[in-house]
Amino acid sequence: MNKKKFIYLIALLPIVGCSSTGVLPKGDGIYTITASNSLSGSAAAKKTVFEEADSFCKKSGKNIKVLNSQQGFEQWNLDFICK
Repeated sequence: MNKKKFIYLIALLPIVGCSSTGVLPKGDGIYTITASNSLSGSAAAKKTVFEEADSFCKKSGKNIKVLNSQQGFEQWNLDFICK
């Protein structure tokens, strides 16, 4: 493998390693999202859930209001409303 391909693959690892449930409704206008990242840990998962939740709310012209967040090993859970 040449050096360019190797660097490209290394750069993609944090992106590929993070998985999310996507925004899911819990009822009464409350949403939840969970992300995990086995390569970069809970910091990357936290970034993912907040970015996805913020993007979700911005689509309706609203802002995110966090109701609850929990850090787990290599994952992050977020409950929020759009206000």
